[in-house]
Amino acid sequence: MAVETYSVKPLGDVLRFKNGKSIKPETEGEFPAYGSNGLIGGSPEYREENTIILGRVGAYCGSVAFCPGKFWASDNTIVAYPKDDAFDIRSLPAMESEAKAGSPQ
Repeated sequence: MAVETYSVKPLGDVLRFKNGKSIKPETEGEFPAYGSNGLIGGSPEYREENTIILGRVGAYCGSVAFCPGKFWASDNTIVAYPKDDAFDIRSLPAMESEAKAGSPQ
């Protein structure tokens, strides 16, 4: 059996971060809108796709969730994208746990 090897690096070496963008309350649309504690509504537009959001404020500050597909990330989140397109963001150790508060359902 082959042994997988990996290197440990600061997240800033493999990910780029940006803040989510505010969304009007009770907005509706075909794309899910996520806040720091999960799904908060919908949006007619999307700004992010297949990436991780981090809770930025409130009781769910620090929560980590992978959001598949196209979505809107609210200003209560930080969005993390890989710096290298070949990097599978779902392979991060934080994504291995299903027991995360604020994980979008």
